[in-house]
Amino acid sequence: MNFLPFLILFSSINNFLYLSHVHVNSAGLDIESSELESVGAIQRLTVLALSVAVQILQLLEGRDHPELPISLTFSTEQQQCLEQIAPTLNGTTRKQRNPYPIGSLAWSNWIIARLGGWSGYQSQRPPGIRTLAH
Repeated sequence: MNFLPFLILFSSINNFLYLSHVHVNSAGLDIESSELESVGAIQRLTVLALSVAVQILQLLEGRDHPELPISLTFSTEQQQCLEQIAPTLNGTTRKQRNPYPIGSLAWSNWIIARLGGWSGYQSQRPPGIRTLAH
């Protein structure tokens, strides 16, 4: 059994609560100000927000570890969608093309960051939580 994904996730556990809180608040999933009245509805919204936060954290880890497979975060259907979108996001210059291997989590991170407004230049600061959640 390959424990690398678990070790990477475990190494980020100290940041998880902070980052998930930052992500949930900065991504427009402001649970505190939701107008949901039932406890069950608020719980479902919280679970949804935390699942999004986990996916964002996985993308952030994938950015720094290109050997991680895309299947850690995305279903087969989602992967096919990313493959359809990818060619439309490559720029005209070599510097604006996705440098990561197809099927890696880093490859999907690059695509999602481009959709979030990141320019794609490696010289630019890497995309963060707000860009990936946009």
